[in-house]
Amino acid sequence: MPPQSSNADLGVPDSWVEANLGLGYPLTTNSNFDGDDYPDRDEYFAGLDPAVSNDFLHFMMLGGRTATVYKVGGQSCAYVIDIADSVTNGGWNWTPHSTVSSLDGRLVMPNMGLASVMMRVRVNVPTVDQPVDRVTVGATPAGGNFSVDSINVTLSVSGVNVTSSTYTVQGGSATDYTNGQVIVFGAGMTNGQTRTLTLDGGTISGVSAQKIYTFTKTEASLPISWTGNVGTDPASGAWDTNEALTISFETAPIGAAASVGVVFSSNGGVNWTYTNMTKGAANASNDTWSLNIGAFAAGTVVQYAFEAKDGQANSTWNNNSNNNYSISVNGGSEPGSFKPYSTNPTKGQYRSAGIAIDGSNTGGEWTTNMLIALDVVNDDPRSLGDNWTMHEAPIDFSHLWACWDDENVYVAWQLMDVTDVVDPANAGGGDPISRNDGILMWMVLDTAGGGCTADMWTKSNTWSGANTPDYQIYMAGSLWQSYMGRVVGGAYNVPAGGATNADYMSGAAWGITHAKSAALIAPDAWGVRDCDNRLNDSSTFENFKVTGHARTDRDSFYEIKIPMTALGITKTQLESAGIAVMLGAGSLSSMDTIPNSTGNTDTGGVETWNSSKEWSDSDTYTESFARIGN
Repeated sequence: MPPQSSNADLGVPDSWVEANLGLGYPLTTNSNFDGDDYPDRDEYFAGLDPAVSNDFLHFMMLGGRTATVYKVGGQSCAYVIDIADSVTNGGWNWTPHSTVSSLDGRLVMPNMGLASVMMRVRVNVPTVDQPVDRVTVGATPAGGNFSVDSINVTLSVSGVNVTSSTYTVQGGSATDYTNGQVIVFGAGMTNGQTRTLTLDGGTISGVSAQKIYTFTKTEASLPISWTGNVGTDPASGAWDTNEALTISFETAPIGAAASVGVVFSSNGGVNWTYTNMTKGAANASNDTWSLNIGAFAAGTVVQYAFEAKDGQANSTWNNNSNNNYSISVNGGSEPGSFKPYSTNPTKGQYRSAGIAIDGSNTGGEWTTNMLIALDVVNDDPRSLGDNWTMHEAPIDFSHLWACWDDENVYVAWQLMDVTDVVDPANAGGGDPISRNDGILMWMVLDTAGGGCTADMWTKSNTWSGANTPDYQIYMAGSLWQSYMGRVVGGAYNVPAGGATNADYMSGAAWGITHAKSAALIAPDAWGVRDCDNRLNDSSTFENFKVTGHARTDRDSFYEIKIPMTALGITKTQLESAGIAVMLGAGSLSSMDTIPNSTGNTDTGGVETWNSSKEWSDSDTYTESFARIGN
């Protein structure tokens, strides 16, 4: 049982209680051992005997300037001396004069300063805020089914001035228990048999509580050994606005799962909804489950995971190896448009003279008919939802160009920082990308069938759409380092310890050259002032080149030359079959990509240091890459 209110909390020492009332006596503000007019606690402060019913506070002796009052016990008592010198309205005009402490009841009388006076002595009993009696009892688990021989049940009891707590099984005899005690329940029960566990508790003043729990022995169910075959209808890449999405799932063996639930979010994980799936007809080896979660707006990313429960309510989770499953509603990109979002307004252009890789648009080499993707300016997660982290330099792609000559593929891209327009007070914060050694940019290229869904440097980026990378290039924002890896047998062959091999080398070893500048090369800069407006009709976008963007030293322009031999292709193959490309940048995870992916804005909120959680989430890219050549 939990303790009664502490004697010390009542101002009474344990030693006095034990000496006068016995060890473990339940002292309260109202307890009265001797049944007289004074509670035990009052008798302590008055120096009376709590075990004698006819004692009271009175004078034993008066003489000279000393008065002796009746007192027992060794505690010091504080006596209040009141005086009166006249009668008013039929009563003495008592006034507190002084307070005198005494161990033995002898009081030295103070100088009253009056020729004649009436005197009395009293004690003040300190008030105490003692809680009202209460008791709560409980058991964990709180009843239910079990299939093992017996189960452990943890009993609890709590409250104020609790004096009893007992349990009974199936109406048997009551047994005392203490808080946290574990009992073995159900031994000897047969399948289908039910028993009750009754808990009772009581307090010193008669407050009581009772809980009854029912347990049933059942036949053991099969454990869930497998979950999978996750599917959606429509499939990834085919889900349009105004279409309802049905998610499907399977469990094995047949009959093992008693229920399956889906937890899903459509706002970057800020809010989650849990809904039970409907069980369908079993196939040859598995139970099938499905759930229609309805339709969502264009560009919405729905993340989801599954919880399967067996007959004993044991959970088996399937959350895609902690990455969650995800699917996007079409409509966030406008193929063929020269206004973002857009993928492949062109597929690049053959340029026999190639490109001078010098970090600038020398002679206007990069032309509009080489644009293969456009991204909305200022759609990075600094202003996603309630975020406002404009003190950070953005990672914000806007334009992607491509061309080729007889031997090389050329790619260029623009990143922008329009904080000078959106939030001038924070303009210029942090190094721009082109001067940042720590920011990582990547380029993935789909040059043939197969590929790898994982990230070359095991960052939190995966690809599961129509395109999967055959090559990946990592570059520092400042271009102080770059490496390219080739997929062999469905995986990258990246050796440990910074070593290289024939499938993983520095960019220079592959024959790759690149350059950069802090400049704005793009002919326009269509975008929004808040990330949340990125999916609005493009007619509402503003051209930041026209509306005041002047800090072009904060923008970054890059260009790269990749030998076709390094990619295992020829000019003929490029122009007949084509290749596909996507770029991204960030740290553990990416903050923006081009072509745009909804994965860049699927995690809302900021860390405690006011930095977007998109820096460290896990992103799965289902969108198609931008094509080059065909």
